[in-house]
Amino acid sequence: MWVETVQAFLSRQKWVAIGVATIVLAGILSVVSPVFLTMSNFQAILVQSSVTAIMAIGMTFIILTAGIDISVGAILFVTSALFAQLMLETGSYPLAFGATLICATVLGTLNGVLVVRFAVSPL
Repeated sequence: MWVETVQAFLSRQKWVAIGVATIVLAGILSVVSPVFLTMSNFQAILVQSSVTAIMAIGMTFIILTAGIDISVGAILFVTSALFAQLMLETGSYPLAFGATLICATVLGTLNGVLVVRFAVSPL
């Protein structure tokens, strides 16, 4: 009887179901892996998701202005690959960062010029 009540509540409140599923999954993973609920793992998760969060904030402003531009993901991919390759080949963080910043600026400017000046769809 109570199972049906819980199922009915979770089906009406999707956000609660997602929260419950997250808590249950975290509980299972903490039992299976003793390092799951450690501060270093939490920090690693935050660092790995920071790039996606920053891109999502930028995309939010684009969408709020009645636009959409999915080329941001492609530019992120190209610049991330460039940064990784330069770090492997040179080992110089300042060089890799500077070259990646220049590449991202050039690609973003080219994308903006194509959209504004030549009326190319930002998709």
